[in-house]
Amino acid sequence: WGLIQQSPPRSRGTIRTGINMIDAAEHLNYLQDFKILYVEDDEDIIYQTHRYLSRYCPNILIAHNGQEGLDMFRRETPDIIVSDIRMPIMDGLTMAKEIRQENVSVPIIMLTAYDQSDYLMQSINIGIDGYITKPVDGVSFLSTLLRCTYRLKIERELQQALEKTKKRETEIKKQREELAFIIEGSQIGTWNWDIANDDFFFNDQWALMLGYQPEELRVHIPT
Repeated sequence: WGLIQQSPPRSRGTIRTGINMIDAAEHLNYLQDFKILYVEDDEDIIYQTHRYLSRYCPNILIAHNGQEGLDMFRRETPDIIVSDIRMPIMDGLTMAKEIRQENVSVPIIMLTAYDQSDYLMQSINIGIDGYITKPVDGVSFLSTLLRCTYRLKIERELQQALEKTKKRETEIKKQREELAFIIEGSQIGTWNWDIANDDFFFNDQWALMLGYQPEELRVHIPT
């Protein structure tokens, strides 16, 4: 037991994920961009699972117990963790609990030969993203991985969008500061009105030309 069971392929190359039907040919490419940490103590199962996963993900790290997996997680920062539960030295749930104290978002999938409620409840309390019993159905395993990678992809895109927006805001702020410096230091009356952002800049000379003290005019025209 414990080996991957090859399920018959679904029609039109699709995989049911529990969220929607997604095209496998397109979305399996997501796995190419992620690093998976696989934790298992049985060499036969490691061989079979690695052989299966390597068809979709070229970057797979192998650990043989929970302690080794925890050390590798800290050293290699994988994107997804797949682990057995019952292992020597440190079991998978203990490893997952330690990881959750350091990282609350990295997806963790548990594979176990035991369909017991106490393991399931511990997994829920720790915050496990997937719980699959052995022998593992290939399609179920892959669909669980795809749910995780799809979530990671969306998170990456959101982070990139936020960084792009923050960079643009920093550039606009710098441009405004440079413009204000130029206007304030000018020896002639100068003003600028940024209609889009409702910002109005003027220097002291411009206020004096209108017959106002600069401080007096700034009360009526906030800059």
